[in-house]
Amino acid sequence: MSESEHTQERGHPTPLTYVKVALTLSFITLVEVGLFYIDMVPALFVACFFILSATKFVMVALFYMHLRYEARLFSTLFFGGVALAIVVVVAVLSIFGVLLVNPSRESQEEIKAGTEHSGGVIEQPGAMVSLNGGSINDLSLVLPPTHIV
Repeated sequence: MSESEHTQERGHPTPLTYVKVALTLSFITLVEVGLFYIDMVPALFVACFFILSATKFVMVALFYMHLRYEARLFSTLFFGGVALAIVVVVAVLSIFGVLLVNPSRESQEEIKAGTEHSGGVIEQPGAMVSLNGGSINDLSLVLPPTHIV
């Protein structure tokens, strides 16, 4: 069997395939950048961004890492390892309470009202309210960096 027949048999990509994949990845990147200029609900923004980023990841793994053209065992091992890593990260984040939702504006008002009576610091996952002086006017609410619309 000649080398050209062997290459045809494995179905490796042509240069045109790489150009098409690069253009698709560029388009997805443009859409991601455009999302920053659209005023939308933060949860929807994160969901859209996650789907687009995951699509780019899969395309790079399949085409530029040649997983699409190799034995299925390699793809299974690679994506199985990625899935295991995601599960471990989510488990660790949930153990430390990082995945809890930040308090809503209504609950922040309840926290502020509660500090009038406690005269101290109230801690919640992802937020801290401290009463520095003696009145509600000296109240400060410290939140982790988030995008609030």
